Amino acid sequence: MDLFYIIASLFNQNQIKMRKSEKFIVVDTWNGEGYSSENGIEIKIFDSVLKAYRYCKDKTRDAVFEDVIVSEKVENGYQYTDIVTDTDDSGTYRYYPLPEDAYAVEILCNINEVRILNQKEFANAIADRETELRDYLIECDDETREDKVIPTDDGIFYHSTDQYDYQYRRLESLYCSRL
Repeated sequence: MDLFYIIASLFNQNQIKMRKSEKFIVVDTWNGEGYSSENGIEIKIFDSVLKAYRYCKDKTRDAVFEDVIVSEKVENGYQYTDIVTDTDDSGTYRYYPLPEDAYAVEILCNINEVRILNQKEFANAIADRETELRDYLIECDDETREDKVIPTDDGIFYHSTDQYDYQYRRLESLYCSRL
């Protein structure tokens, strides 16, 4: 009986350690007027879901001012919305579990959606965007690659060739600045 108790206790301690070592990433998005390649510029990594949640709440509260922007809790974070204009302008601060193999984030800017990508998924996503861009430019004589693609320090932004604008941010610089 004592041996079983010891084994169960060690197993539970390892489970607790595994949970404690889990990381969470917070990604900011904005799909309103003036957005461009600025999505994901406030990406942060946290050691606990509670810290990530509080950061989302605080950052969203900072975005709320007067009667122009309202904030609401959404799944895994907060959303803030412009209620003055007759548009769907909104932004989010949301947290996601950070897989060990996370390499980049993909933001679908128009709808504030985020995916965490590993290196292979990132390469495939960029290849897909490049194929879409190539096909688009073949059909469109009045635009160039420079009109549709904006390189950033940590990634690349693709203006829509079909449905979404995509922002990609590599995470390598963040691993040195974990909170």
